[in-house]
Amino acid sequence: MLPLAIAGSISQSGSTLGSVVHVDGSSCFEQPTAIRLTGTLTDGNISLTSASINEQVITLTGTITKKDGFPYQLTGTYSIDGGCASGDQGSVTGDSVGYIQRILVCQLNHRRRCRYSLGY
Repeated sequence: MLPLAIAGSISQSGSTLGSVVHVDGSSCFEQPTAIRLTGTLTDGNISLTSASINEQVITLTGTITKKDGFPYQLTGTYSIDGGCASGDQGSVTGDSVGYIQRILVCQLNHRRRCRYSLGY
């Protein structure tokens, strides 16, 4: 079986966290479905939980660390309770990236190819 891939982002406001992820590699989740998780950050420890999706709840826990000259890093675990994927669990890792302060705009030309430009 191929490993499960959970990709997305985490945003922070004070100690409150929000996340949107997509799950790939599982017949229990539709990859295009955006799954929202909410949680907290306390002393470098994160805890995020989704609402029930087809009776499945995703929980992500971990630690955020920072080394001088490197991005913030997340290491932790995920687990899925209930539904088709119940019992699935594994490790998660992530790195922080700066955000683009401009919007990528796709303009289709007459050949139906996308040309990207940065807009404000």
